[in-house]
Amino acid sequence: MTKKRRKRKKRVRTTKMIQKTTRPYRTKATMIERKKKSKVVNSKSQSRKLTLQDLVGTNDDAKHESSDEESDESDDEDRETAKENSSSKSRKRSRRKEEAELSAKENSMAEGKQLIETADDFERELVSAPNSSMLWIRYMAYHVAQTEIDSARKVAERALKKINFREEDEKQNVLTAYMKIEYKYGSKKSLEKLFARVVQHWDPKHANYALADIYIDGKEYNEADLALKRAVKASKGQSRGAWLRRISLKMDRKESEEAHNLVQEAIRILPKRKHVRTLMEFARYEYSKKEGSVERARTVCEGLVSTYPKRSDIWHQYIDAEQKYGKDLSKVRKLFERAVTLKISAKKMKTFFKKWLTFETEHGDETAVETVKSKAREFVESLSNR
Repeated sequence: MTKKRRKRKKRVRTTKMIQKTTRPYRTKATMIERKKKSKVVNSKSQSRKLTLQDLVGTNDDAKHESSDEESDESDDEDRETAKENSSSKSRKRSRRKEEAELSAKENSMAEGKQLIETADDFERELVSAPNSSMLWIRYMAYHVAQTEIDSARKVAERALKKINFREEDEKQNVLTAYMKIEYKYGSKKSLEKLFARVVQHWDPKHANYALADIYIDGKEYNEADLALKRAVKASKGQSRGAWLRRISLKMDRKESEEAHNLVQEAIRILPKRKHVRTLMEFARYEYSKKEGSVERARTVCEGLVSTYPKRSDIWHQYIDAEQKYGKDLSKVRKLFERAVTLKISAKKMKTFFKKWLTFETEHGDETAVETVKSKAREFVESLSNR
């Protein structure tokens, strides 16, 4: 080997060594950073796969994913849920915007003596606001005012087809208006036929609520009770609201005994976590309704505070109801006196003293106010002595 070739080889080796030394050193931090970047790329590609799977309705590929990719998939699902929530909010905003624009347009038309008076006017407005239930219902009302009931029905059918399937609230508004028209101008058979279609597009419980309200407005209370009974059945007896609607209707009809039987049946069927609120709402009915009894309400509340003596929320509701409907200030005062003897946290006790002081300031005298303050001082001293 000649001298020149040896020198050339030496220069090459030296160059390679310099290149190695000038490369960025792969520290632990840089490796973690690279992994993070690769994960971001993987999650983006996985997001695209998820979207495709959602469209075609298959998840066979998911069985072959690694554990890391599964966690990325769950993150993507959370992001998709967040997107759905934001899109529903944007739909509500756009709906409110459409209604505001419609009302503004009506105001401007009214100022210019140009009202929506004909079917052509409604058709023109619906082109710009096809998802507005308010506009569709007004169009239906226009035909009803002209005694064109069949035309009103056709408008309702068109509305159900035209309104976007995502706009559930708008469709439900149209369905309610459609049932009202059928109730008033149709037959019982035609209403039942329509309702059979309604429950295919609407949760049966809430559909029965809407039908019950229509019957109550028409003073057909037995039919309303049957609708509410179906609502209870639709929820498998697990809906507190459905039971309370039936109980409220019975009390409005002065059927106290049946209302009490329903309360007992509800407590027997409902899960235990719903018992307190159900009984408290029933007590409120007894307090507030003309057909109710304040004494029966007190009996229910006393039963609750004796069963759950440390639940401050029950005490607060009891005191509020007694203060609003009981019309006996001495009983309210006694409830406060009992409440401030409970063995509860200082934070909860503070709310009782504050409420009691406000009550005595409004309804009592200086002596009563001073009594509350002295009891509060005694409570604070007892805390410091513990």
